[in-house]
Amino acid sequence: DIPADNGVVHVIDAVLLPVEDEPFTVVDIIVNSPDHTILTTAVMEADLVGALSDPDAELTVFAPTDEAFDALPDGALEDLLSDPEGALTEVLLYHVAGSTVLSTDLEDGMTITTLQGEEVTVSIMNGNVMINDAVVITADLTADNGVVHVIDAVLLPPTSTRDLAELPVSIYPNPASTTLKVNLDEAFSGESYQILIFDAMGRLVRQKDAHGTTATIDVNGLPAGTFTLFIENGQMVSRSLFVIK
Repeated sequence: DIPADNGVVHVIDAVLLPVEDEPFTVVDIIVNSPDHTILTTAVMEADLVGALSDPDAELTVFAPTDEAFDALPDGALEDLLSDPEGALTEVLLYHVAGSTVLSTDLEDGMTITTLQGEEVTVSIMNGNVMINDAVVITADLTADNGVVHVIDAVLLPPTSTRDLAELPVSIYPNPASTTLKVNLDEAFSGESYQILIFDAMGRLVRQKDAHGTTATIDVNGLPAGTFTLFIENGQMVSRSLFVIK
Protein backbone atom coordinates (compact mmCIF):
# COMPACT_ATOMS: atom_id res chain seq x y z
CA ASP A 1 0.00 0.00 0.00
CA ILE A 2 2.08 2.87 -1.31
CA PRO A 3 -0.61 5.51 -1.82
CA ALA A 4 -0.61 8.10 -4.60
CA ASP A 5 -3.02 10.83 -5.62
CA ASN A 6 -4.45 8.59 -8.37
CA GLY A 7 -4.25 5.15 -6.78
CA VAL A 8 -1.97 2.74 -4.95
CA VAL A 9 1.23 0.81 -5.72
CA HIS A 10 2.06 -2.71 -4.50
CA VAL A 11 5.69 -3.84 -4.86
CA ILE A 12 6.15 -7.45 -6.03
CA ASP A 13 9.21 -9.68 -6.44
CA ALA A 14 8.58 -10.99 -9.98
CA VAL A 15 7.58 -9.81 -13.44
CA LEU A 16 3.99 -10.65 -14.40
CA LEU A 17 3.58 -12.01 -17.92
CA PRO A 18 0.20 -12.12 -19.69
CA VAL A 19 -1.39 -15.54 -19.97
CA GLU A 20 -2.28 -16.40 -23.56
CA ASP A 21 -5.69 -17.89 -24.12
CA GLU A 22 -5.78 -21.46 -25.37
CA PRO A 23 -6.87 -21.64 -29.03
CA PHE A 24 -10.54 -22.45 -29.59
CA THR A 25 -10.57 -25.22 -32.18
CA VAL A 26 -13.07 -27.14 -34.28
CA VAL A 27 -12.69 -30.00 -31.79
CA ASP A 28 -13.87 -27.70 -29.00
CA ILE A 29 -17.01 -26.91 -30.98
CA ILE A 30 -17.74 -30.61 -31.48
CA VAL A 31 -16.93 -31.69 -27.92
CA ASN A 32 -19.03 -28.92 -26.39
CA SER A 33 -22.06 -29.68 -28.56
CA PRO A 34 -24.79 -31.84 -26.97
CA ASP A 35 -25.78 -32.98 -30.48
CA HIS A 36 -22.36 -34.43 -31.35
CA THR A 37 -21.58 -37.00 -28.66
CA ILE A 38 -21.17 -39.82 -31.20
CA LEU A 39 -18.92 -37.71 -33.42
CA THR A 40 -16.85 -36.82 -30.37
CA THR A 41 -16.44 -40.50 -29.53
CA ALA A 42 -15.54 -41.33 -33.14
CA VAL A 43 -12.89 -38.60 -33.36
CA MET A 44 -11.33 -39.82 -30.12
CA GLU A 45 -11.40 -43.48 -31.20
CA ALA A 46 -9.73 -42.60 -34.52
CA ASP A 47 -7.05 -40.60 -32.68
CA LEU A 48 -7.81 -37.47 -34.69
CA VAL A 49 -8.20 -35.06 -31.77
CA GLY A 50 -4.62 -33.84 -32.03
CA ALA A 51 -4.78 -33.26 -35.78
CA LEU A 52 -8.09 -31.41 -35.60
CA SER A 53 -6.82 -29.32 -32.68
CA ASP A 54 -3.79 -28.05 -34.59
CA PRO A 55 -3.91 -24.27 -34.08
CA ASP A 56 -1.99 -23.70 -37.32
CA ALA A 57 -4.44 -25.68 -39.44
CA GLU A 58 -7.25 -24.28 -41.57
CA LEU A 59 -10.10 -26.77 -41.52
CA THR A 60 -13.69 -27.17 -42.55
CA VAL A 61 -15.61 -29.88 -40.71
CA PHE A 62 -19.00 -31.17 -41.83
CA ALA A 63 -20.30 -32.47 -38.50
CA PRO A 64 -23.10 -35.08 -38.53
CA THR A 65 -25.42 -34.97 -35.53
CA ASP A 66 -26.15 -37.90 -33.24
CA GLU A 67 -29.43 -38.37 -35.10
CA ALA A 68 -27.48 -38.65 -38.34
CA PHE A 69 -25.34 -41.46 -36.95
CA ASP A 70 -28.42 -43.17 -35.50
CA ALA A 71 -29.95 -43.17 -38.99
CA LEU A 72 -27.16 -45.37 -40.37
CA PRO A 73 -28.14 -48.97 -41.16
CA ASP A 74 -28.17 -51.37 -38.23
CA GLY A 75 -24.65 -52.33 -37.22
CA ALA A 76 -22.93 -49.74 -39.44
CA LEU A 77 -21.82 -47.49 -36.59
CA GLU A 78 -20.56 -50.45 -34.58
CA ASP A 79 -18.60 -51.66 -37.61
CA LEU A 80 -16.96 -48.25 -38.01
CA LEU A 81 -16.03 -47.98 -34.34
CA SER A 82 -14.55 -51.48 -34.43
CA ASP A 83 -12.08 -50.37 -37.13
CA PRO A 84 -10.77 -47.02 -35.85
CA GLU A 85 -7.56 -47.00 -37.88
CA GLY A 86 -9.27 -48.03 -41.11
CA ALA A 87 -12.90 -47.46 -42.03
CA LEU A 88 -13.65 -45.02 -39.21
CA THR A 89 -10.72 -42.76 -40.06
CA GLU A 90 -11.62 -42.91 -43.76
CA VAL A 91 -15.19 -41.80 -43.06
CA LEU A 92 -14.18 -39.05 -40.63
CA LEU A 93 -11.55 -37.58 -42.96
CA TYR A 94 -14.22 -37.51 -45.67
CA HIS A 95 -15.96 -34.93 -43.46
CA VAL A 96 -12.93 -32.62 -43.24
CA ALA A 97 -11.40 -30.24 -45.78
CA GLY A 98 -7.94 -28.76 -45.42
CA SER A 99 -9.07 -25.17 -45.87
CA THR A 100 -11.63 -22.86 -44.31
CA VAL A 101 -14.81 -22.78 -46.39
CA LEU A 102 -17.54 -20.50 -45.05
CA SER A 103 -21.15 -20.65 -46.20
CA THR A 104 -20.56 -17.48 -48.22
CA ASP A 105 -17.89 -19.36 -50.19
CA LEU A 106 -20.25 -22.15 -51.23
CA GLU A 107 -21.65 -22.25 -54.74
CA ASP A 108 -24.06 -24.64 -56.39
CA GLY A 109 -22.16 -27.44 -58.11
CA MET A 110 -18.78 -26.72 -56.54
CA THR A 111 -16.69 -29.59 -55.23
CA ILE A 112 -14.51 -29.64 -52.12
CA THR A 113 -11.60 -32.04 -51.77
CA THR A 114 -11.54 -33.71 -48.37
CA LEU A 115 -8.59 -34.96 -46.37
CA GLN A 116 -9.73 -38.48 -47.24
CA GLY A 117 -8.83 -37.68 -50.85
CA GLU A 118 -12.28 -37.79 -52.42
CA GLU A 119 -14.51 -34.81 -53.18
CA VAL A 120 -17.88 -33.76 -51.79
CA THR A 121 -20.34 -31.83 -53.93
CA VAL A 122 -22.24 -28.71 -52.89
CA SER A 123 -25.85 -28.25 -54.00
CA ILE A 124 -28.03 -25.23 -53.28
CA MET A 125 -31.75 -25.76 -53.81
CA ASN A 126 -34.74 -23.83 -52.48
CA GLY A 127 -32.58 -22.09 -49.93
CA ASN A 128 -31.08 -25.34 -48.62
CA VAL A 129 -27.37 -26.04 -48.80
CA MET A 130 -26.48 -29.69 -49.26
CA ILE A 131 -23.17 -31.51 -49.02
CA ASN A 132 -23.70 -34.62 -51.14
CA ASP A 133 -27.05 -35.84 -49.73
CA ALA A 134 -26.73 -34.12 -46.34
CA VAL A 135 -28.45 -30.83 -45.51
CA VAL A 136 -26.49 -28.14 -43.69
CA ILE A 137 -28.69 -27.35 -40.69
CA THR A 138 -26.29 -24.96 -38.92
CA ALA A 139 -23.52 -23.14 -40.75
CA ASP A 140 -20.44 -21.11 -39.89
CA LEU A 141 -19.58 -22.20 -36.35
CA THR A 142 -16.16 -20.57 -36.41
CA ALA A 143 -13.04 -21.54 -34.48
CA ASP A 144 -9.47 -20.31 -34.43
CA ASN A 145 -8.45 -23.09 -36.82
CA GLY A 146 -11.46 -23.30 -39.10
CA VAL A 147 -15.20 -23.67 -39.28
CA VAL A 148 -17.83 -26.32 -38.51
CA HIS A 149 -21.01 -26.85 -40.52
CA VAL A 150 -23.58 -29.12 -38.86
CA ILE A 151 -25.19 -31.62 -41.25
CA ASP A 152 -28.11 -34.03 -40.91
CA ALA A 153 -26.54 -37.14 -42.47
CA VAL A 154 -23.27 -39.04 -42.38
CA LEU A 155 -21.19 -38.65 -45.53
CA LEU A 156 -19.89 -41.96 -46.85
CA PRO A 157 -16.93 -41.84 -49.26
CA PRO A 158 -17.38 -43.46 -52.65
CA THR A 159 -15.52 -46.69 -53.28
CA SER A 160 -12.27 -45.84 -54.97
CA THR A 161 -11.67 -47.41 -58.37
CA ARG A 162 -7.96 -47.36 -57.67
CA ASP A 163 -7.36 -49.42 -54.57
CA LEU A 164 -5.24 -52.18 -53.12
CA ALA A 165 -6.72 -54.74 -55.49
CA GLU A 166 -5.01 -52.95 -58.37
CA LEU A 167 -1.66 -52.54 -56.66
CA PRO A 168 -1.18 -55.34 -54.10
CA VAL A 169 0.76 -53.96 -51.14
CA SER A 170 1.21 -54.53 -47.43
CA ILE A 171 2.79 -52.22 -44.87
CA TYR A 172 4.15 -53.06 -41.43
CA PRO A 173 4.51 -52.58 -38.55
CA ASN A 174 1.22 -50.80 -37.98
CA PRO A 175 1.30 -48.95 -35.60
CA ALA A 176 4.83 -47.84 -36.48
CA SER A 177 7.38 -45.78 -34.59
CA THR A 178 10.65 -45.33 -36.51
CA THR A 179 10.46 -47.16 -39.84
CA LEU A 180 7.72 -48.49 -42.10
CA LYS A 181 8.29 -51.43 -44.44
CA VAL A 182 6.42 -51.83 -47.72
CA ASN A 183 5.93 -55.14 -49.53
CA LEU A 184 4.56 -55.30 -53.07
CA ASP A 185 3.45 -58.20 -55.22
CA GLU A 186 6.16 -60.09 -57.15
CA ALA A 187 4.71 -58.66 -60.35
CA PHE A 188 6.41 -55.40 -59.40
CA SER A 189 9.89 -56.90 -58.96
CA GLY A 190 11.25 -54.73 -61.77
CA GLU A 191 9.05 -51.69 -61.22
CA SER A 192 9.92 -48.26 -59.89
CA TYR A 193 7.39 -46.37 -57.80
CA GLN A 194 7.03 -43.46 -55.41
CA ILE A 195 6.05 -43.59 -51.74
CA LEU A 196 4.20 -40.54 -50.40
CA ILE A 197 3.06 -40.05 -46.80
CA PHE A 198 0.50 -37.40 -45.84
CA ASP A 199 -0.59 -36.39 -42.36
CA ALA A 200 -4.22 -35.99 -41.29
CA MET A 201 -4.16 -32.38 -42.51
CA GLY A 202 -3.26 -33.48 -46.04
CA ARG A 203 0.33 -32.25 -45.80
CA LEU A 204 3.10 -34.23 -47.49
CA VAL A 205 5.49 -35.27 -44.70
CA ARG A 206 7.60 -37.99 -46.35
CA GLN A 207 8.50 -38.86 -49.94
CA LYS A 208 10.74 -41.57 -51.38
CA ASP A 209 11.50 -43.13 -54.75
CA ALA A 210 11.73 -46.92 -54.54
CA HIS A 211 12.34 -49.95 -56.75
CA GLY A 212 11.48 -53.63 -56.38
CA THR A 213 9.10 -55.52 -54.14
CA THR A 214 10.31 -54.19 -50.78
CA ALA A 215 11.10 -50.74 -49.45
CA THR A 216 11.67 -49.09 -46.10
CA ILE A 217 10.78 -45.49 -45.33
CA ASP A 218 11.89 -43.51 -42.30
CA VAL A 219 8.99 -42.22 -40.18
CA ASN A 220 11.11 -41.32 -37.17
CA GLY A 221 10.20 -37.90 -35.84
CA LEU A 222 6.63 -37.90 -37.08
CA PRO A 223 4.14 -37.07 -34.33
CA ALA A 224 1.69 -39.65 -33.01
CA GLY A 225 -1.44 -39.86 -35.13
CA THR A 226 -2.98 -41.30 -38.29
CA PHE A 227 -1.22 -41.00 -41.65
CA THR A 228 -1.99 -41.98 -45.24
CA LEU A 229 0.59 -43.75 -47.40
CA PHE A 230 0.26 -43.58 -51.17
CA ILE A 231 2.21 -45.76 -53.58
CA GLU A 232 2.15 -44.72 -57.22
CA ASN A 233 3.90 -46.27 -60.19
CA GLY A 234 2.60 -43.91 -62.86
CA GLN A 235 -0.51 -45.92 -63.64
CA MET A 236 -1.91 -47.28 -60.40
CA VAL A 237 -2.25 -45.90 -56.91
CA SER A 238 -2.53 -47.68 -53.58
CA ARG A 239 -3.71 -45.93 -50.43
CA SER A 240 -3.15 -47.34 -46.94
CA LEU A 241 -3.72 -45.86 -43.51
CA PHE A 242 -1.25 -46.37 -40.70
CA VAL A 243 -0.69 -45.07 -37.21
CA ILE A 244 2.38 -43.58 -35.53
CA LYS A 245 2.43 -44.38 -31.84
